[in-house]
Amino acid sequence: MIIAILMTTAVFAVLVAVPMNASAGTIHAPIEISSDANFADAGNPLSYGVTGGSGTESDPYIISGWNISSSTTTGIYIQYASVYFTIENCNITGDSSQNAIVLNSNSHGKVLNCSLTGNSYGVYSYDSRTEVLNCTISGGNTGIYSYNDC
Repeated sequence: MIIAILMTTAVFAVLVAVPMNASAGTIHAPIEISSDANFADAGNPLSYGVTGGSGTESDPYIISGWNISSSTTTGIYIQYASVYFTIENCNITGDSSQNAIVLNSNSHGKVLNCSLTGNSYGVYSYDSRTEVLNCTISGGNTGIYSYNDC
C-alpha cells in the first residue's frame, strides 16, 4: 500500500484509500469537458470519454476504462459541471509538468479506482465538491490538492 498525503483548504469530502493497481484498458486522448452539455454526448466516447450514465445522483455520467497520457496536457479536465459524474478505472500517466485530473467549479464529482502516475498533481480540485476513493497516486509532485475560494 502507498500512503497518499492530503492537503486541503476546502470544505468538501476527500477520502483516500490506496490500492496497488487500478484496471483500465483502451487508449484515449486527453479529455476536456467544459460544461454539462459535453457530458450529454455519451454516445460518442471518443470525443469526451463518457461511457454511460445520465448525470443524476443515482445514475452519474461515467468516464471509465481509459489509458490516458498526460505528458503534453492534463489527462482529464472537467469544469463548470453541475451534473453528477464519476471518473473510474482509468490509468493516467504523465510527467511532472502536467496534471492527471483537474476539476474546476464542479458540484458532484468522484474519482474512483484510478492509477495516476508521474504527474505534477494527481488530482487538482478547485472550487469543486470531490470525492477521491481507492486511487493509486505515485511518482508526482503532489497527490491531491484541493482549494475552495467560495
